[in-house]
Amino acid sequence: MDFSIYKKEQNVIISLKEHFDAKVSRKLKYIFDQLANKITDDVLVNLRPVLFMDSTGIGTIIHMHKILKAKQKRIFIIGAEGQPLGLLTMLKVNRVIPCLQTMDDYQIHYASTPPQLKPSGSITKSQKPKQAQESTSQDQQQATSTDEEETQNKESKKVTDQREDNIEDLI
Repeated sequence: MDFSIYKKEQNVIISLKEHFDAKVSRKLKYIFDQLANKITDDVLVNLRPVLFMDSTGIGTIIHMHKILKAKQKRIFIIGAEGQPLGLLTMLKVNRVIPCLQTMDDYQIHYASTPPQLKPSGSITKSQKPKQAQESTSQDQQQATSTDEEETQNKESKKVTDQREDNIEDLI
């Protein structure tokens, strides 16, 4: 088998071997889909032994991330180096899925932390003081420009989501 799946403590560990390509992705995605309902905690994908990963490997990781996020669970990439890390970085997957050097890094920084849907430090408009809500004409102009940027970001996100969906359709 090109990968192994096992449970350590409450986490599911997926450890891949040398290549994470279309052949491995197809098998892993099939097995993961069958196990997804039984996952009760974080999933750690060990890429340390992986020397080569292609776009189907990325698509499989994103597929797992989407399923786990819907269940309010998390996925972490452990030990990615060389070409796989370069690909994860180039495609900015590391901005969505934490990429850690070792299992110890996971234990230190994330193991006892429950998943959060919203960053705890964010402030919504209704929480801002009344003075901050009153704006001058200059503030209103900045708000208009911010609204336009948000619209562009939403459109960009739609394109990104379509690309992710297209990757998954190819697998």
